[in-house]
Amino acid sequence: MAARRLESGTVLVDVGEVSPAGRVVVYARVSSGDQRSDLDRQVARLTEWATANGHVVGEVVCEVGSGVSGKHPRIRRVCDT
Repeated sequence: MAARRLESGTVLVDVGEVSPAGRVVVYARVSSGDQRSDLDRQVARLTEWATANGHVVGEVVCEVGSGVSGKHPRIRRVCDT
């Protein structure tokens, strides 16, 4: 998967073609449970960005867990479909 980081720090991951309906998946992750409010803000910011850029958010995927292991089962489920 190709990824790029925007100046804002947001990371966009290209997982292939956009579905014919033009729907996208918004993915947000924080490293610990005490950052739940940060997770909510991420989802809001990403959804706002996607909508403002003409995308229809078809699914929101959230995870809480360390990024060190590289294991992100919820986003892998989306990428494998």
